Amino acid sequence: MPDTHGYADDDMVTIGVAVEITGFAPNTLRRWDEAGRLPVSRTPGNRRRYRVSDLRAVLRQESTAAAS
Repeated sequence: MPDTHGYADDDMVTIGVAVEITGFAPNTLRRWDEAGRLPVSRTPGNRRRYRVSDLRAVLRQESTAAAS
């Protein structure tokens, strides 16, 4: 699993950090948000924040799908 840069499961990170953690393109993360596949929170300025545990879960799902 990619390095999560020392973030705890409950930490909320920006899309830039989410990209570093997952290795997925920002547009992929945005599409998954819009499709309901990856939960996000929004700041008062409407910026996306991703919970590290949700990023880890999607990484596990993707690695399982790739192994099948």
